[in-house]
Amino acid sequence: MDAKKTRTQLWDWITDKIGKFSAWCKPDPDDSKWVQIGKSILKIPIILFVLACSPVMLIVAGLIFFLML
Repeated sequence: MDAKKTRTQLWDWITDKIGKFSAWCKPDPDDSKWVQIGKSILKIPIILFVLACSPVMLIVAGLIFFLML
């Protein structure tokens, strides 16, 4: 029973964090177009860093590296 509760809490936490990150990535409709463009340009390196550090991407990069040896 405790493992199921922990799994549910972990799932809720992960989905909450993904939802907050996706909301952060979207431009604010109250901002002007130029501010939205500027914020989007500044967010690109952060988004690329998060994607590059995801476990799936690290595994794929590791496989490619070892296949090249």
